[in-house]
Amino acid sequence: MHSKKGVVEIQFNWIFAIIAGAIIIILFTTIILKQKESSETAANLMIIKNLDVIWSGSETTIGTVNIIKIPKTKIEFRCNGYSIWNSPKQLNTMNVFVPSVLDGDRIISTTLGWGIPYRATNLVYLTNPKIRYIFIAEDDNEFANKIYDMVPDEIRKNKYTSAALIKDENDDEVRIVFFDQEPAVTNNLKGIKKVTALKIVGDKDKGTVEFFGLVNDIFVSKETSYYIKEETLLGAIFTDDKEIYDCAMKSAFKKLNIVSQVYEGRVNELTAIKPNCIYGTSQIRSILDASEEFSKSNIDIIDIAAKNLEEQNKNLQKKSCPLIY
Repeated sequence: MHSKKGVVEIQFNWIFAIIAGAIIIILFTTIILKQKESSETAANLMIIKNLDVIWSGSETTIGTVNIIKIPKTKIEFRCNGYSIWNSPKQLNTMNVFVPSVLDGDRIISTTLGWGIPYRATNLVYLTNPKIRYIFIAEDDNEFANKIYDMVPDEIRKNKYTSAALIKDENDDEVRIVFFDQEPAVTNNLKGIKKVTALKIVGDKDKGTVEFFGLVNDIFVSKETSYYIKEETLLGAIFTDDKEIYDCAMKSAFKKLNIVSQVYEGRVNELTAIKPNCIYGTSQIRSILDASEEFSKSNIDIIDIAAKNLEEQNKNLQKKSCPLIY
């Protein structure tokens, strides 16, 4: 009887120990998970804070390049927003040109002013050191050379006359920019995790940009969009997703529309106080109306009106009249 009782007590002690151990393991696991979640939340807040600094600084800082260290993470961008660990953040109407995904511990940012012909807004460009930008164009292509030079030296970039000459540098991600050439993939690039391409047809004023993705080692066209002025073309180079690019362009057009309203008011005031100077609001009105919607036809209208307005401004300067902008 005593032996049986002892066996029961031992079994009970073992069961109790197992249950207690399981409870302790669950407790510690819960604590660790909460600490991990808290740590990830703190890291995410730090990243968001750094990105917010970029957005706010973009309105005043032009031409500078910033390299921002962040906790290693994956940031997924979309139209007017981004997500970190499935935590969405809205950007509202910032003019940000960025790859669909930034994965790493550093972000490179730069900002340029966009004027048509007067300053409409500042455009922000984001990337990271993992992405290599490769330009394919003839050596004597002055337009391609200028766009290449616009990409800051802090960003990894190369220039070749043919895709077949591209050297493998063991990259994680490559974006190839073709000027007046059909996108082509070489064997040197087939082992890279992500390869995208952009085909450019146009000049410094305006043109088309065609986005390509890699499917079974062949570049496949995703869709075509448009640019106006070199600054927005640079945006297409930094952005591997047409939806994100178009979204940023629509935001820029909204800013152009608002600024054009201000200049239209200025011209009306100048006309009243300087009757001997020839002004007129037809060109600004054309820009104002066309900036209501981002489209190829409206880009053509804005381009013509901007050139006419620029010429008008030069004539006013020759006559010592107050300038429109």
